[in-house]
Amino acid sequence: MLKLLTIIICIAMSSPIQASYVITLGKNSQVVFPHKQHQKSLGGCTDCHGSNTPGPIAQIGEKWVHDTCKGCHMESKAGPIECHECHAQI
Repeated sequence: MLKLLTIIICIAMSSPIQASYVITLGKNSQVVFPHKQHQKSLGGCTDCHGSNTPGPIAQIGEKWVHDTCKGCHMESKAGPIECHECHAQI
């Protein structure tokens, strides 16, 4: 299974919970995840992080991200669902 390297970019903050963006580097592409935007629109952390808030998502991986993120975007009819809308070639 492909291991994901996640880089948390904090703007003028030292805590990952305040991260503006999370960049995930995969084998052939990167995904820039607007963390702060999702915190605001979802109204909290538990939809993604479960009971491990604040903190890393224990079960994160390609399947979890595709099922959770794409599933939420399809259900809410908002956000990207096509591959190229999230994955930028590197």
